[in-house]
Amino acid sequence: MFQNASDVNIKGGNYYVAGGNISITHSDTGNETLSKIPYSPQAFFDTDLGIHFSRRFCTPGTRVQILEDIKAWAMSSDPGIASAYWISGMAGTGKSTIAMSICSILSHKRILAGSFFCSRQIAECRDYRLIVPTLSYQLAKVSYAFEAALVANLTNHFDVVYKEPSEQIKYLLIEPWEEVTIFVNPGPQVFVIDALDECLGISVVLKPLVEAIQSNKFRGLKFLFTSRPDQEINRRMRDTVPHLNSICTVQEFILHQVEQSFVRNDIKIYIEQELKDIFQAAWEVEQLTDLSGRLFIYAATVVKYVKGGDGRIRRRQRLSKSLNNQGNPADVNALYGSILTSVMSHNDDSEIKEDWKIVHTIMSLGSPLSCNAIANLMDLETETVEHLVARLQAVFYISETDQAVFTFHASFPEFIVNNSSSSQPVYGASIQHYELSLACLTTMIQLEFNMCDHPSSFIPDAIAEGFVERISERISEALRYSCLYWSFHCIQCNADEDIGPSLNEFLTNKGVYWIEAMSVLKQLERCGQVMRQLIHKFMQNPRMKLTTAMLQNLHNLVLSFGGSPIKSITPHLYISVLPFWDNKFNFKPQIKMGIIIEQRHKFIQNEPIAVFEGVGEASCLALSPDGTQIVIGTSGGKCLILDATTGAQLATSEPHSDYDYDTISSVAFCPDGSRIVSGSAFGTVQITDATTGSQLFKFSVDSEIEYVEFLLDGSKVMSFSYDGALRIWDARTGIKLHQFQLADKGVAGSPALSPDGTKIALYFDRDRRVGIWYVTTGQQVGDCLGSNNVEGKIVTFSPDGAKLFTVSHDDDTTSMSVWEVSTGSQVAKCTWNSDDEEFISSSALSPNGFQFLLSSSHGLVRVFDLPSCRHSGSSLQWHNDAVWGIAFFPDGSKIVSGSKDGTIKIWDTTATADINSDRNGVHSVAFDPDGTTVLFVDIKGNLQICDAISGDRLGGFQGEYGREVESVVFSVDQTKIGAIFCDGRVRIWDGITAMPLHNVQIGEQRIQCIVFSPDASRLALGTFDGTVNIWDVTRGCLIYGPLRGHVQWDVVFLQFSSDGTEIVAGNDDGSIDIWDAEKGILLDVQQYHGCFK
Repeated sequence: MFQNASDVNIKGGNYYVAGGNISITHSDTGNETLSKIPYSPQAFFDTDLGIHFSRRFCTPGTRVQILEDIKAWAMSSDPGIASAYWISGMAGTGKSTIAMSICSILSHKRILAGSFFCSRQIAECRDYRLIVPTLSYQLAKVSYAFEAALVANLTNHFDVVYKEPSEQIKYLLIEPWEEVTIFVNPGPQVFVIDALDECLGISVVLKPLVEAIQSNKFRGLKFLFTSRPDQEINRRMRDTVPHLNSICTVQEFILHQVEQSFVRNDIKIYIEQELKDIFQAAWEVEQLTDLSGRLFIYAATVVKYVKGGDGRIRRRQRLSKSLNNQGNPADVNALYGSILTSVMSHNDDSEIKEDWKIVHTIMSLGSPLSCNAIANLMDLETETVEHLVARLQAVFYISETDQAVFTFHASFPEFIVNNSSSSQPVYGASIQHYELSLACLTTMIQLEFNMCDHPSSFIPDAIAEGFVERISERISEALRYSCLYWSFHCIQCNADEDIGPSLNEFLTNKGVYWIEAMSVLKQLERCGQVMRQLIHKFMQNPRMKLTTAMLQNLHNLVLSFGGSPIKSITPHLYISVLPFWDNKFNFKPQIKMGIIIEQRHKFIQNEPIAVFEGVGEASCLALSPDGTQIVIGTSGGKCLILDATTGAQLATSEPHSDYDYDTISSVAFCPDGSRIVSGSAFGTVQITDATTGSQLFKFSVDSEIEYVEFLLDGSKVMSFSYDGALRIWDARTGIKLHQFQLADKGVAGSPALSPDGTKIALYFDRDRRVGIWYVTTGQQVGDCLGSNNVEGKIVTFSPDGAKLFTVSHDDDTTSMSVWEVSTGSQVAKCTWNSDDEEFISSSALSPNGFQFLLSSSHGLVRVFDLPSCRHSGSSLQWHNDAVWGIAFFPDGSKIVSGSKDGTIKIWDTTATADINSDRNGVHSVAFDPDGTTVLFVDIKGNLQICDAISGDRLGGFQGEYGREVESVVFSVDQTKIGAIFCDGRVRIWDGITAMPLHNVQIGEQRIQCIVFSPDASRLALGTFDGTVNIWDVTRGCLIYGPLRGHVQWDVVFLQFSSDGTEIVAGNDDGSIDIWDAEKGILLDVQQYHGCFK
């Protein structure tokens, strides 16, 4: 194009050829477009971050050979040279100072394309989403041709700046750079990305970036990386693109393996220059150099410590202490210990203890805070914290922008957390987080109704006059931190039961106001996420049932508000949502708005608590293990990742194919929720990053994928396809490990994976049977289950893997069967009439295994009680079209459903504490010792265990028809349950497994009352004949009895002493016998007036 041209002028993206030179002029449109790119100016190498955090260059005369080698690589035009240079080194070896010096050199040579210095202490410098836009922005500032191409790319597709890194790399770097190189040879240009290990999620960027480098997508562009030898970074850097013969490679340079003499000389030069006015003898320089070893951070920390002394005498004293360090050379931990001891040694014991507590608190914070906020949380004077941080300026600095306290180097927090020195207090993570949890809860007492004075429910928060300013004024730094991070500290500490009462009080009095605060802070998504995490944590502890139930109830409020169209107007939390919320625990404030709202209670309501609209047709659905994310498959071949609180779209996966009509047929999260596997109708299996939506691996088969799932720990994925083949892939490398042919093409379907990931069940249409195979070997497990005699549609394992549920449809009848896996026998079945055009589309089993949901092509949902297989109530019309995905939240408190009608809905399963006993009538009731569980018995002898707070059915035991139950009891530790039947016999069950343990009968005597010993090892039984008997629960035999008291009256009640050594028996005549429970001897008799009832 420019052949024979004497001058070229490119203006506003247009090329004007006039004569010998090329000049390109910035356009106003280009500047305006560039200014909108979300980049990080603090990540530039030459940004002034203030005196306390200024990035350092190599001291003149140091690192000379290393810098020369890198400069030669950067300036070389040899096409065979590596396009990327990776400096890998241990903490403190000086990687960042080298990177800074290289940036300076390249900038003066006019070949620095851009830089990004990662830092875990600066929010925008640890955000991987900003790396590519920041590099692209800088390159546009130094290359007008690149700017023109970039602006042209962004004109119609500006939203690409917010897409996953693979899309950013393509549209913000590769394509505009290719436009530049078509017409000119710009010569070498170098990007520098420092401290990769300090950027969260960096591997998400590295994978597509390294692949693009290796594929020679950046002709003429080079990349310099630095990082610690992190395992994930190592893998990304050393991996090669599959089926590519390494067109361009990454050259690795291991900094800590540089010859000791070179490093020692560089450190010596640095020390001499920095402390030249303090040294008095050459041996001091040599000794400090020896102590530094290979670590520049050691030398730099000593320099900061020494220079921090007031006056030359103090500085000499600090130098002497540093030279007398008894640790091994380069022992930075010993240096840190010496500095801390020196700073705190002049205080009394109480002050030393207080100083260490401040240090430990700073190390435990979820986000850096100012000295003032730290003091507020710790109930200290601000001056106390400021004074300590000032004295520890060798390891701490205060940011000039927000006054937050940071550490100079990542090695110091590591030293504090891992310190085991007997001379210094040991860091106790659980204790620190427990204390910070309480501090945050105490701080949030300040929360109150409309504390930021929102003026009107008609005005969105963002445009309400003066509202944003009032948020900053009313919500202090410490209060903001407490709102955002109290849950973080609760999750980190191991003192659930200790913090429970304080947390319950906070939730009752301030829980709703906290939701208001999170709303005005634009943190509703985070609000829902942390509540799910807390629920997941506490539900593992039986003694936290009340707290769990309270959080679940509040979470419903968050979902109702976050999933509504008025979530951007905070007053509507109180006006439009709170009055209609089922407030089970009398949370404040209790707003009724002058009307009476009737809330009808049932197991699952027919009104959702949240509706997310406009998400598109859902072809399948899955919920993350912590309940914070929803992924839906679509008919467009993509997966959408949504926030489970607000429905906001967090990410979109890359398409499975180039066909718009490809449909996602199955989707699942891995056990830790970090990845998603999906299968499509066009025969592809894709593993996607759950945070960014970027593709990690994709596999192709020659058949429609029907089912995908992660196995065990998430290291493998399996797929079952229409061709009858089961395939297993390595989820880390993308390599296919196994393939087993389980059936002929098209004859088997409805696959289901057992809970332990070891077996897969399939339904065979041809002979209407179910077969089970081992996943890892492809071998069949026993014989096929018996015929259901109809067409199979759904197959599901029970949570324990012992039972299998099959659902089938035949003409106008649908039926569900329950099968015993070990025997192949059918144990229950129910049938109902259905529309001949209706079919079962998806199913879900509750985590406790007692409710089974079936959704249909007509948008209906049916609920079944298990193991009775009884249909509980009428069908619920949840959607206006087919429900293709349905799932329980991990704690069973909510259900999410996705439909072809384009909506995602969340439903409350705990809408009532009304306990239903299947119309058989309640005959006897007992509460467990802590009052959170209730056991009741119907007249047929069936026992049901329910949560006394929510009313959820937790378990049950099937009785014997015709044998009515008189009464039931729990053991103190809830591990045993005893029931007296009307024929005078007693049955004992294991309260955990629901397995029957013993049938007890004392001759012909009828048993009237029973009680377990405190340790549940014995059962005392009182009879109508006035005897006491002691039964060994473990061995299943009688220890003592019948023991007859002083009278022959009915024994109407029994009670063990707290230590289990004595038994009190109350007789019908009003007397009490006291027995030695260990010897069976009558100890005493007490007579009272009247009788016991």
